[in-house]
Amino acid sequence: MFKKRHYSFLYQLSLMYLWLVLTVTGVVISILGLGINQRRRNNLLSFRTQRTLSHYILYSQLIAIPSGQTIYQTKVFTQDARVLIVSRYLKKYNSPMIKENPNIASLFVEMADEYNLPWTLLPAIAQCESNLGKHTPPHCYNAWGYGIHSEGTLCFSSWEEGIRRVAKGLSQDYFSQGLVKPESIMEKYTPVSNGSWARCVDHFTQELKEGIE
Repeated sequence: MFKKRHYSFLYQLSLMYLWLVLTVTGVVISILGLGINQRRRNNLLSFRTQRTLSHYILYSQLIAIPSGQTIYQTKVFTQDARVLIVSRYLKKYNSPMIKENPNIASLFVEMADEYNLPWTLLPAIAQCESNLGKHTPPHCYNAWGYGIHSEGTLCFSSWEEGIRRVAKGLSQDYFSQGLVKPESIMEKYTPVSNGSWARCVDHFTQELKEGIE
């Protein structure tokens, strides 16, 4: 009788031990599964965030503190990074365009998007042709050398009209015909150039892409 009770007790104890092991194992697996799912969600969120912020700028700014040490402060601008870069570019070279209209950089980017042009193209051409509007025919507002030739000079009533007209003209008369690189644009835009125009546009395009410090 005693042996039966002893075996019964051991059997119950074994079942309890097995139940405990299975329970703990199930909890551990659940925790691990939650961790994996959370990492997947975080990775997906990170990817979506990076894609959403693809046209936004995240940069670190050096700040000096009284002790003489230097720390990094990170800022996120909810402004299109391209607008910020063009704006800083125009200011760096003292362009009269941004002096007369502090928000003109947004129009450069807006017109580039509307006509499917590289956002760097209009400011790069303006830099090569007129030093961003500093050397133009009087009261002409044509910073791009667009329509200026021996037969006459195409003038605009404002920098804003110039940006809109030149963007539209580049789209219709060049990009729609497959002339999309500075070298091929040059052959029609300024055929007398020995290649320096295309090299100039390439240079300032790269400068814009790198951003202005």
